[in-house]
Amino acid sequence: MPAVASRVAVVGGGPCGSVAATMLRAMGLQVKLFDKGERLGGRASTRLAESGGALTALSFDHGAQFLRASHPAIQRLVHSPLAKDLFAPWEGRFGILGPRGGLLPIQVVRTSLGGGGLVRDRTPRAASAEDGPAVYGVEGGEGDDDADALQGLAELDFCSFLERDEQLLVSAPGAQPWQELCERTDVEIAHSTSVVDATRGPSGWVVRSQSTMPQAGSLSETKEEVFDQLVLATHSSSGLASQVLGSLLSDPQHASQEMTPFLPALSELLTKFQNHENDPVFTLLAAYPSPTGVPFDAAVPHGCDKLRWICRDSSKPGTLQRGSLLLITVHGQWPISARHVRYVIAGREREDGVECWVAHCSRAAALQYIAAAPVAAGRPPRQVMENVAGEMGDALHLWLQAAARSNGHVLEEKPIFLRAHRWGSGLATAPLGLSEPALSFEPWNLVVAGDYLGYDDGMLEGALLSGLEAANRVAGWASDSDII
Repeated sequence: MPAVASRVAVVGGGPCGSVAATMLRAMGLQVKLFDKGERLGGRASTRLAESGGALTALSFDHGAQFLRASHPAIQRLVHSPLAKDLFAPWEGRFGILGPRGGLLPIQVVRTSLGGGGLVRDRTPRAASAEDGPAVYGVEGGEGDDDADALQGLAELDFCSFLERDEQLLVSAPGAQPWQELCERTDVEIAHSTSVVDATRGPSGWVVRSQSTMPQAGSLSETKEEVFDQLVLATHSSSGLASQVLGSLLSDPQHASQEMTPFLPALSELLTKFQNHENDPVFTLLAAYPSPTGVPFDAAVPHGCDKLRWICRDSSKPGTLQRGSLLLITVHGQWPISARHVRYVIAGREREDGVECWVAHCSRAAALQYIAAAPVAAGRPPRQVMENVAGEMGDALHLWLQAAARSNGHVLEEKPIFLRAHRWGSGLATAPLGLSEPALSFEPWNLVVAGDYLGYDDGMLEGALLSGLEAANRVAGWASDSDII
């Protein structure tokens, strides 16, 4: 246990910040976690959508689809007592889907690659006959035919899990991993709270925050708190991280003798932070009234100009029983509205046969949709999102119809539920490419963490590794040993 019970502020309740807060609290430090959302998890949370009909709520992993558990530090975390019963393996049928409905299974992709890996370019293109027979649903044999089927995939925008033989983890049935990790370690959580400013003062970090919950007849008051250390675990560097680092570099009183040699490099880093932007992503949530009959659970649709990933979310572990929607926690004061209530479900596969699907749009499609609904304009108009849901839903249906047909089925039923969700800062597709998972500035008692730093290819695994390293850095200032 550390000799000093430091008080640490962690800003950002996604996987990065949640893991950092959990580990720091496990070491005995006093931690307060600030998150704008009503529950922790950010892009890795599960969304429940009310269908409005006789159905129980629909469940969707509408952000990060899975966690790759190949890194030793992540394996230690997910198999630790803290994470007991929070994660489960996803043993799905994966592959590359061709326009005619043919599936190149993940096993064939890995065998044909011979361990060489695929070079990925995020620029989508249309498929052509040169892409090989298996991509188009023409049955081919083993060996050369399968290798030929991979020709032309160099520009394919797809998930790197196709390349490596590693376990994929998702939330265990009924679990909310990021929320429960913090609750199990008694982290103080400020839900629905936005940090508007953080400045370094004589007594430590002064963090100013405001509630994002609507206040009847008044504006939310700004609250000030002082902390010994500050961890910025937000998903983008161009916001609070740039603001805090900029204020430190512009104020001579913070340019201590220890930091003076690093000021030029820090100024260059600040410029990168200010200019960095994540790619927007639109996610489609869809539900079919009965099984679609497709021969896969998740696939990359090769040659699709609208979609980059489609997934049968119902294939993930668990079974949702009728009436198994449970009220477990209420946030806020009475009277409450539906948005103050947090629910948990027993699983994903439903007794009523409804299939839930998730699709992420391509980068080109996202830029097209953003042009119609700029992030800076706030929440996009309802009509815009309905149009996005319609376009993505049409694309999903065409590809599922082709896949079902190639599997000897006819998919005639249309989705009974369609909704689009916009992630304004969705993917760190052009990370900063730093060699360390987190940046620490010990004289300032500051750590900056996030997948955008570019360690381990970014994505969810990079976010977790960054959060773990952030916790190690802060704990190291109060203890000589790492925590995980």
